Amino acid sequence: MKAITGKLTYKDELTCKVQELLKEEVEWLPELKELHSTKLAEANCCTDAFSKIEHSEGSPEAVEISSPNLQSTHQKQLSDVKSEFFSRYKKGKLLGKGGFGSVYSGLRIADKKKVAIKYVIKGDKFETITIPGEKQDLPLEVALMKMESKPPHCSNVLQLLEWFDVGDVIILVLERPNPCMDLLKFAKLQKGGLSEAQTREIMVQVVRAARHCCDRGVLHRDIKPENLLINPDTMEVKLIDFGCGALMQDEPYKYYSGTRTYIPPEFTVIREYTGIPATIWGLGILMVKLLCGNCPFRSLQDLQEGHLKLSSNLSRECFELIMWCLELTPETRPTFDDLARHEWFTGDRFRTCHHHSSEHLHWPN
Repeated sequence: MKAITGKLTYKDELTCKVQELLKEEVEWLPELKELHSTKLAEANCCTDAFSKIEHSEGSPEAVEISSPNLQSTHQKQLSDVKSEFFSRYKKGKLLGKGGFGSVYSGLRIADKKKVAIKYVIKGDKFETITIPGEKQDLPLEVALMKMESKPPHCSNVLQLLEWFDVGDVIILVLERPNPCMDLLKFAKLQKGGLSEAQTREIMVQVVRAARHCCDRGVLHRDIKPENLLINPDTMEVKLIDFGCGALMQDEPYKYYSGTRTYIPPEFTVIREYTGIPATIWGLGILMVKLLCGNCPFRSLQDLQEGHLKLSSNLSRECFELIMWCLELTPETRPTFDDLARHEWFTGDRFRTCHHHSSEHLHWPN
């Protein structure tokens, strides 16, 4: 199959800094190894804490997760919270597990509603914030989900039903679509990239979810196939997992939390980024991932060379939208309004009959 190749346009300053950074790429290795060791230690700690909750399920008063130095009144409060949780929900099988949490299927006893139950360990970097309308400090992930879950809801973002603080662990009770699978598994079942029609149907919903979060003051920062649930019967998509999220802010972010292959180039070069342009970059990476089965940039060299190889069956509208989202200069990327008006989303039908020869196509500045 022939391919079309896109050439990303560089600004002089950005290009120079990328080229300088490329010479020092090997210096990333010690930092990467240290990060891996930290994640492994946190994962082991997380497993121990979850084990304590598991054994206390039948008799919530039997095991205290909190520090033995806490006063008995505090211990009783934690015991009461655990008792309340286990009296209202029944935990099922493990659905997924990561370094900071585990997710189980669950059932709300009162009405037999299917839910997802997420256990999150309070690690060293555990954050709490206060949000408008709340008097108490809330765990960051809880706060972000409460902000995005307030009516009117977005059907493409998973809803937080309630949460419990049981000492060293918080428990989030989430809606559970049924049937569903994560988008990565769905894409793999297609034995290659998704069709352009499937990708557009999915991306319409993902853009809606991303915009809803930003409008609510929430920056997700980790929109990828693993964090998107899809109902294979209806193709309905829901954004999940706000563990890497942050509050939206006007000033640039100087710390990145998310998946490496989705990092915007401005953070790689100048160590800062702004929320919406970084989100748009990530949506462009996601489009390529869905269409081709892999991320376009796996190293700084890939980014510096700036070539995209895509199927020749893509419509020009799709190709141009990808190139626009992947502009190296944040200010020239589309806004959410631009995406909503783009022909690829608004056209009556796909124009997929174009056949492009192999050439360098430059998205205009």
